[in-house]
Amino acid sequence: DGARHGVGRMDYASGESYEGEWAHDAPHGAGRYVFGSGSVYEGEHRRGKANGVGTMTFASGSTCSGEWRDDKVHGRATFTKANGQVYEGQWVDDRKHGTGRQTFATGSVYDGAWANDRRTGKGTMTFASGHAYDGDWVDDKRHGAGTYTYASGDKYTGELRDDKFAGRGRFEFASGNVFEGEFEDNKRVRGVYTLASGDVFEGGWRNDKFSGRGTYTLPSGAAYAGPWKRGKIH
Repeated sequence: DGARHGVGRMDYASGESYEGEWAHDAPHGAGRYVFGSGSVYEGEHRRGKANGVGTMTFASGSTCSGEWRDDKVHGRATFTKANGQVYEGQWVDDRKHGTGRQTFATGSVYDGAWANDRRTGKGTMTFASGHAYDGDWVDDKRHGAGTYTYASGDKYTGELRDDKFAGRGRFEFASGNVFEGEFEDNKRVRGVYTLASGDVFEGGWRNDKFSGRGTYTLPSGAAYAGPWKRGKIH
């Protein structure tokens, strides 16, 4: 019937080529497809498309090895960029979706949930700096509830919004001081600050300093209640 079937090579007028198994006049089975861009797919084909397990080597030097469905990465696969960034995990229609681990070129590592190519859901990010975050993500941003631990030993546990501390939270300093209360834009707004010395301040804050009404109590029980400005009695 003139249809290609078996094993063979086809050079297309576009400059692309396919060499491998054929069925019903289309690539079907194991084969190697060279694209006009210089990218190369080597692996399984069905009905003329990449289906099954295969590896795409892009002209840029990046590679994607894993499961494919109808010419798209779908299932489990590892994508390695030329700059050293590596993602290993689940894919849906060419997008990172499900659970996966990405090592960035900087050395930082994210391990957790993905949706539509973005970190969304529960995940842990360990930064090259030594800082770490474990908690909720939305569209590649820390958003929801989580814990951010600094390399210095300081730790924040609470609510975040758009990558910043916002809402109720607790900040534990490596020095032993602890603040518990409201945060906005990464700064303390109102709450209780307990120092390692036993001193306690309860009240408002502005630019990370005592501000507005507040009460400062010493371990002896002596206390001052009144207005504050820029961290000082006013």
